[in-house]
Amino acid sequence: ESVTLLKDAATLSLYGIQGANGVIAIKTKRGSEGKPRVVVTLDQAFQKMTRHPRIFSSLEYAALRNQAGFNDGLGRFSQFSQWDIDQYKAMDSEGYADNNWYDMFHDDLQLMTRAGIAVSGGNKRARYFTSVNYLHQTSSFNTEENDKYNPEPKSDWFNFRTNLDLNFNS
Repeated sequence: ESVTLLKDAATLSLYGIQGANGVIAIKTKRGSEGKPRVVVTLDQAFQKMTRHPRIFSSLEYAALRNQAGFNDGLGRFSQFSQWDIDQYKAMDSEGYADNNWYDMFHDDLQLMTRAGIAVSGGNKRARYFTSVNYLHQTSSFNTEENDKYNPEPKSDWFNFRTNLDLNFNS
């Protein structure tokens, strides 16, 4: 229902030394008098990564590895020979391909779905609030469909919350 940040001297008097750095007070939703009220929500969202790693071509990678070997005193062609470098430049051999593995195994867009239902109501003696929520988020990894094993990270989240306020006497 509300979130309050308390950071003054009164907080110290209420919460003692544990409230010296401030307190976040969270008030949860409560039921209210009246007919039952049902609220249903459904959200669909698309998520996209804002940053991608710097991708090097096979030729750039081989040149950088050779430079690292040279810097370590192992010689100019310690990791990849001149023939290997020429093959990467020509890109005519299957063993010297230039694959962008990041694009091959990652999707640009991920789908997120949130659904929820909340029911509240009550009278002078009893008030109630109940909510059930579900969230599903797809992964950014491209995986093969397989009946026996799904390597995709599973991201399903369920939440159930309820409260009941009873007045036994005035």
